[in-house]
Amino acid sequence: AAAAATRATAAKKEAADIAAELEALKLASKDAEANAEAAAAAAAARDAALLESAAAEQRARDAETRADDAATAAADALAAGEERNRRFTALQASFKETEARLLARCEAAESAQRKAANTPSAEMAQAVGEAIEEAEAATEVARRDAETLRGELEAVREAAADGEAALEAARAEAAEARR
Repeated sequence: AAAAATRATAAKKEAADIAAELEALKLASKDAEANAEAAAAAAAARDAALLESAAAEQRARDAETRADDAATAAADALAAGEERNRRFTALQASFKETEARLLARCEAAESAQRKAANTPSAEMAQAVGEAIEEAEAATEVARRDAETLRGELEAVREAAADGEAALEAARAEAAEARR
């Protein structure tokens, strides 16, 4: 019976050890489950972070592409502006050259016109000579006409003086006849 009691005590002790071991295994199992859940959550968080990272990288690539496009557009606009400025400068230089040539031609034409106006031509000299001759002839005719008219005027004055004398005589006679 003592052996049975020893065996029973040993079996109780073994059962208590097994129960303690079972409890430890249950706790370890719960810890393992919690660790597994945490690992799953960590894996899900890692996957979400990887997805977010991939999306951020894509947005960064898209932004870089837009920045490159904007830089290209700005460079194109700058090149076009420089080309317009170059063409404008060339056009302005051409305009100034044309203006200078036209001014020189105008000044030459004005100078030639002034010179021509100040230089009598042969036709002009002949016309002036003819006009002088006509004026001299007309002056001579006018002198002769004036002499003739002076003579006529003198005759009219004499006739008027005779008429006045006759009028005075007629008045004197009329005054005597009234008396």
